[in-house]
Amino acid sequence: MNLPGPDYPAPAKLNLFLHVVGRREDGYHLLQTVFTLIDRCDRLRLRLRDDGRVERANVVPGVPPDQDLAVRAALLL
Repeated sequence: MNLPGPDYPAPAKLNLFLHVVGRREDGYHLLQTVFTLIDRCDRLRLRLRDDGRVERANVVPGVPPDQDLAVRAALLL
């Protein structure tokens, strides 16, 4: 789907190492990592809806909308 509006880069990174060093009280993991950005990225295109809802324009196979990290981040904003 072609949405109007600007698109934004979502730069990729390469983890040089990643260690799980614990778990927080909220269930998220504590991480120790070193990463570097690489010359690849996704492009995100966002637009405001009149009804204030957050919806994906494209289906992501195997990822329900309520588990999509982009949707979850948008809802927190």
